[in-house]
Amino acid sequence: MPNTIYGHHIFPENRIAQHLKDIQGIKHLSRRAPLPGEPITITVTTSGPLPFDEIRCWYANDDLLPSSSPFHPSSFILHPSFTNWDQPSWAYVRTWTGEIPPQAEGVVLRYRIAGRVTGTESWIYADNQTQNPDEATDFAVYVGDPSAPEWTRNAILYHIYLDRFYPGDGRAWNPVTHVSDFHGGTLRGVIDKLDYLHNLGVNTLWLSPLFASPTHHGYDATDLCTVEPRFGTNADLKELIEQSHARGIRILLDFVPNHWSNQHPTFLAAQNDPDSPYRDWYIWRNWPDEYRLSST
Repeated sequence: MPNTIYGHHIFPENRIAQHLKDIQGIKHLSRRAPLPGEPITITVTTSGPLPFDEIRCWYANDDLLPSSSPFHPSSFILHPSFTNWDQPSWAYVRTWTGEIPPQAEGVVLRYRIAGRVTGTESWIYADNQTQNPDEATDFAVYVGDPSAPEWTRNAILYHIYLDRFYPGDGRAWNPVTHVSDFHGGTLRGVIDKLDYLHNLGVNTLWLSPLFASPTHHGYDATDLCTVEPRFGTNADLKELIEQSHARGIRILLDFVPNHWSNQHPTFLAAQNDPDSPYRDWYIWRNWPDEYRLSST
């Protein structure tokens, strides 16, 4: 049975394969939440058979998209800072750094990064290695204070994986044969166990994704406004929140808005109609059946 916590990365050879993938070409990868009024350091690595003689970052604020023109005023060159020998790849990895000027609080900063192949006018974009500016990876960060709220200092947190926690008083677990089967946990089951959780000293519940989804884990939603019927109803969620708050227990939702299921109505519309207004929401390698998956 595959490891269900760490996935394929439980095996050393798969971790090495991921490492090699992460350093090949021009990669940005890391993100951070910049503080208002502070310069934003951008870090890039390059490795592999193609040498680069210039790394450049283009940026824009809020709803604007960064222009990839080398003459765009909001761009700057990153400079080599150090070079390391990487044992797994048996190659050198060069690190480049540069700074975006300080930004005001609340700004959404969008940027692209590309490297010019030495001796050519060919630019390759991080992280997807495309040479087409229209397909470049768009990075974005929100400028704000990422400090944790004060209440978290005293939080005693209990994570609830909804499908596996408790089906509810008087309800039986589903018969299952596979780890991906629906076991039958519900929001009503959590409500029924609130006194038990409170007596444990818990003051914060972290719920796994609970919106409509075709899978047991819920990280591929089809509707971000409706509770998955296997778990209950929107009214059950409201009751859980109210009863938890009455006991001094906070509720954290594992809310995942940056990707969803290939069964989402907008995706199905884009897949079935070449003129759908949702078609540009997705990146197609070969419409309608080949598309870019989330990296999660």
